[in-house]
Amino acid sequence: MTSTKTRRKITGQALTSSAWDAALSTVLQRAETRGYILPQEIQQELRRLGLGTRLWRQFIERAGSFLTYQNGRYYYVPSLTGNRLHEEERQLHVRALLQALIDSCKRSQHHVERRSADRVEVYWPVTLTLEDGTAHRAVTRDISVSGIRFLGSRSLLGQRIVVRLTLNNGHEHVFSVRILWTCEVGDSLYENGGSVLQVLSPDTKSFPSGET
Repeated sequence: MTSTKTRRKITGQALTSSAWDAALSTVLQRAETRGYILPQEIQQELRRLGLGTRLWRQFIERAGSFLTYQNGRYYYVPSLTGNRLHEEERQLHVRALLQALIDSCKRSQHHVERRSADRVEVYWPVTLTLEDGTAHRAVTRDISVSGIRFLGSRSLLGQRIVVRLTLNNGHEHVFSVRILWTCEVGDSLYENGGSVLQVLSPDTKSFPSGET
C-alpha cells in the first residue's frame, strides 16, 4: 500500500511536469508570435507557475532547438515539418544536379562561353517528354544554377516536361522542368527556358505527379 508521503511525492512530480509543459507552451507561443522572447520574460513565466527562476536555464535546455540565443534575446526556431524537410531536400538535389552539369561542361570544353558567373553556354542533345507522353528532340542552349534553356521545334510555354540527358561519359540525368518563357528564334525553331523542379531516377517511366 502506498504511503501518504509517497503519494504526495508522486503528485508533486506530476504537477511539476505539467507546469513545465505549460511554461514551455506559453513561452514558445509568445516567442513564435513576436519572433523572440527575452530572458526576463521566461523567468517571469516560470515564477508565475511556481517553478522558480533559478531553473530557467534548465528550462532553456528543455526547449531544445526551438529557441536560439542571440544579442540578448531567445529567437524562435520553427520545427522542420515533413513537408519542409522534403522541400529542402528537393532543392538541394536540384542545385547539386545543375552544378554537376555546369562542372561537366567546363571539364569537357577548353573554352566555355560564359553568359554570367554561374551560366555556361552548352549544346547537348536531350529528349523531352511532355505531359501527354509524347517525346521530342531538343538541344540545350545554356545551363545556369537557376535553370536551363532549350532549342526545339515547338513552344512549350507553361508546360512541365521531363528531360533526359546523357553525357559523353555515359552518365544519364533525368529531371523535370517547368517552362516559364518561350520565344520564336526562327522558322519552326523555339527557345524555351525554365526552372528545374525535381531530380528523377534514370529508370523513371511515368510522368511525375505532385509538382508545381
